[in-house]
Parts: sequence; C-alpha cells; structure tokens
Amino acid sequence: AGAGARPGGGQTGDTFGLGDLFDAFFGGDAFGTRRGPAGPPRGYDADVAVELTLQEAAFGVVQPVEVRLPVTCERCDGSGCEPGTHPSRCDVCGGTGEVRQVRRSILGQMVTASPCTACGATGSRILSPCRDCRGEGRVNALRRIDVEVPAGVDTGQRLRLADRGPAAPRGGVAGDLYVTISVEPHPDFDRDGNDLVHVRMLTLTQAALGAAFTIETLDGDEEEILVPPGSQPGQVLRLKGKGVPSLHGRR
Repeated sequence: AGAGARPGGGQTGDTFGLGDLFDAFFGGDAFGTRRGPAGPPRGYDADVAVELTLQEAAFGVVQPVEVRLPVTCERCDGSGCEPGTHPSRCDVCGGTGEVRQVRRSILGQMVTASPCTACGATGSRILSPCRDCRGEGRVNALRRIDVEVPAGVDTGQRLRLADRGPAAPRGGVAGDLYVTISVEPHPDFDRDGNDLVHVRMLTLTQAALGAAFTIETLDGDEEEILVPPGSQPGQVLRLKGKGVPSLHGRR
C-alpha cells in the first residue's frame, strides 16, 4: 500500500518519489541511472528446538546446542576463491549486478532491469573456485552454540540470535538462528502463566481440623503450609513470590 494524503495537503506514512514509482513498475528509475551491484546475498534463517526443565525455564540458563549449519569456509575465508586468486568483474553485466534492456512503447523508451543470472547479482564471477567449498564460500559443519535463555521463558516461545545462523554465500551477512523453547513437565508443579500450582491431597480429618505440611519450592527452599480448619476441596493457599519470575523482569 502506498502513502496516503491527509486532509489539508499533509502526508502520512512513507513518501515515494518518481524513481520509486519506476522501480515499482519497471524495475528501474525514470532516467536509467545504474546502481551498484547488490553484493552477496544474506544467509537464510534456521530453527533449533531446546527442551528445558521447569527450573531452567524459570530461572534462566546457558544452554549449549549442537546444530549442523553452513559455516564460513576456512580455506578461502568466505570469498569462494582459491587462495591467491580474486573474483573477476562479471562480463555479462559489467559489474553492476543487473542486466538492463531498453524497450520502446507508446510512452517512449522504457528501461527495465533484472538481476544478472551469470553472477547472481553480485557483479563479480569466480573463475578459480575454492576446492573445499566449490565457490560457495561456506561449508556444512557441526556447530556448538551457547544459548543464553532468560528467566521466565515458557513453551512455544522463540529466542532470536541475530547473525548466529547459517553463513551466507561468498562473505554475505549470516542469517539468524531461532531457538524454540519447550519445557518438560514437572512432577510437583503445573505452570499457569507465571504462577505455579501444586495439588495436595488431604484426608477428611485434616481438612476438617486443619493441618500443616512443608513443601519444597522451585528454588529449593522449604515452606510450611498451614491448612485452616474447615478447608473445602479446591481451596487455594497462596505463597506470594514463589512462582516463576516475569520474563520482562518486573517481579
């Protein structure tokens, strides 16, 4: 959607110029100005799943993960060229990374541009590809990554590790690594948001006359629970501040 005009002549949103209009419709600008090469493409993003205990999810942990991803080729240092050689300017697009064509129409000459397929829109070609990566600038390898999991995460949430994903071809910017969290069930606690629920079975006599018992909280401390006389099934006793820390650090 384009920019809209406000009453009174003002504008809201992004502003489009004449060159942007020709980019949208014809793949170029009104005057056929050449742009520089696009450069190496960005690496794609990747996902990895991590399973945590309830304690790890509640209090945070540095979780190592192993994942097979494209990494920068050590032999060519990501250039894709055999050591001692360099990329050459593409002879198809002249180093611009795009191929332009001039067409005649009822409106006059129209200049259209498309990415150069010979060089992958980078403006350069590798004449002596690296023998290890075959000109890609990257190879597949098993990587160990330490994921800093913040306190308070829950099942289904995703962490984004910027530029920690797959390496890009020929020295481009690496993609992102997304970490999807899952939390193992706990034998004593069910999680309800940031609250923890513990179910304790009592005899009829304990409920009628009252009782006391201790419970180990998630952080390992023991708390004494006093059950008042006349307690009914489903009654909730609250221990303030003994649940899961807020992911945003408020409490």
